[in-house]
Amino acid sequence: MTDHIKVNDWVDALEGIAQVIEIKKIYKEEYPLSSLPPRECEVGELLNTIIIHKILCNFEGKIRKRNHVLHCSTEVCTPLCNESKGVLNELKRTKRQELEKFKIISQTKDFSNYVNTWIRVKGDDVQQVIDFINRDFEASIFKFSDVIDALKSEFNYEESWHFFANEAENTKQIVLKLNNTNYRFEGKKAVFTSVQALVL
Repeated sequence: MTDHIKVNDWVDALEGIAQVIEIKKIYKEEYPLSSLPPRECEVGELLNTIIIHKILCNFEGKIRKRNHVLHCSTEVCTPLCNESKGVLNELKRTKRQELEKFKIISQTKDFSNYVNTWIRVKGDDVQQVIDFINRDFEASIFKFSDVIDALKSEFNYEESWHFFANEAENTKQIVLKLNNTNYRFEGKKAVFTSVQALVL
């Protein structure tokens, strides 16, 4: 889907004509996601591609006065249509000074991409698991597999324990809100900087 969109390309975004700063890929991991519609795919398969871009102007050619760095899926960010190409070419001819200023705009602020998921644990362990996760992963850099490995070790869960079973006797569901900054991945696994565990 992004083979024809590359860094520095001009694109039609929801907010207007934009230039691509970065392209981020999101991959399927072992945990269920509440923020994306369920679909059949394997762990490690590409789930979504995010285009981080800066907005130059609206589709009529009115240049933005403030710097706008945004991000969206490739489903709503596409190569320039012919009409937008004409608008951009006209701006390059008549607004050279504004375009020079636009060139130096970059992503200067971190942004958080929250991943909401859940796990099931033994009913008697719920509060201890919540306290353990919130304490040990409060301010660290970790992958989701690190959380699972720590729970198995701390609470003596066997390797075959199914944390994502929809129905399991004598278990309770814990919701996890994980913070992934700037869509950071290592390999095909998201890197998180904080987590909040709670029971709804």
